[in-house]
Parts: sequence; structure tokens; C-alpha cells
Amino acid sequence: MSSWPRVNITQKIQQALLLGIGLLGILSAQANHPTLPELKAAYTLNFARFTDWPAPEQTTAPLQFCVVGNNETTTALMELKGTIYGRPVMARSLRLPGNIEGCALLYLTDIPQYRLSRILTALKGKTLLTISDIPGFASKGGMIELLIKNQRLRFKINRKAVHQSGLKLDIKLLKLAIHVYPKDLEQTAP
Repeated sequence: MSSWPRVNITQKIQQALLLGIGLLGILSAQANHPTLPELKAAYTLNFARFTDWPAPEQTTAPLQFCVVGNNETTTALMELKGTIYGRPVMARSLRLPGNIEGCALLYLTDIPQYRLSRILTALKGKTLLTISDIPGFASKGGMIELLIKNQRLRFKINRKAVHQSGLKLDIKLLKLAIHVYPKDLEQTAP
């Protein structure tokens, strides 16, 4: 019998991904264990780094992360630092209905379920990466849903919503997702 320890491959891939792109660099050097809101903010930054938007004009203007809701995750997102495609990340708080002009990413949190459908319908087809920690977000038409499973932060992806927006997610994200909606998109994509 081998003396090698058993390794959870998914966990190792996630750790490598997190460390490899400096995802946890946004967290304070003193924090040995990031909080859940800090992890959600770090994942959000990572999702943006692994998203291809349609070719923008050459610009060095900040990449705007718009945040709807008010809780600890909102605070962590507002403190994000980093660059994506050479552009600094800038987070701003937003109330809906509000002006999402200039937003590359919209993070929805702390929103009642009854409002979610209306918001997602209004956002359908916009070139805007939508992320949320609201249960059922991806199955209801949002793009990326963060959730806790087996005491770990995981995510689901709605490829149809991403495809309809004109965005493309890196295959690495699709492989790490615990669920991808719908499974048959490959057959319906042009």
C-alpha cells in the first residue's frame, strides 16, 4: 500500500488557481484566515480576470464593479484592489433601478427573492457579468452564483446567460464550477 497521502484534486486545483493568480493578494497580510465576505470578493475579482468581454476601446479607465445590496460582502467588494487587462478595478455601490452604464460587473447581494426575477429580466442580454450569493441565482438567469457546499465556497455558472450577454468565461472556471446550466449549450451555440 502506498504511503502517499490522499489528495482532494478539486481542492488542489482551486488552491493553485487562487495562489497562481494572486487572488488572495487583496486580503490583508495579517489575515491568516480570510472571512467569507473577503473570499466572495476575491472570487469575484478572479471571475472578472477569467472573463472575456467584447473588444473594448483602448482605455485605461477603471473597470467598474457595481454592487447592489448592503452587507459585509458589499463592504469587502468596495475594498477590492487590483487590475484586470491593465485597467484598475473600481467598485461602486448602486441602487436598482439605477444607472448601470459603465458597469462591467454587477454583484447582487442581500436582495429579496421577489425582486430578483425582475432585475435579471431587465439585465438580460446586457454585456455585464452578473454574480450573486443569492440562492438559486444561476438557475433563475444570473451568470455566476456563489454558495457554500461542504463548508467551502463554491460556484455555479449559467452558460446560457453568459452566452446571451456576449461574454465568454475561461474553460478553467467552467471546470471548477460545481454545476453548469444548461449542459446542452455546446449543441445550441453558434
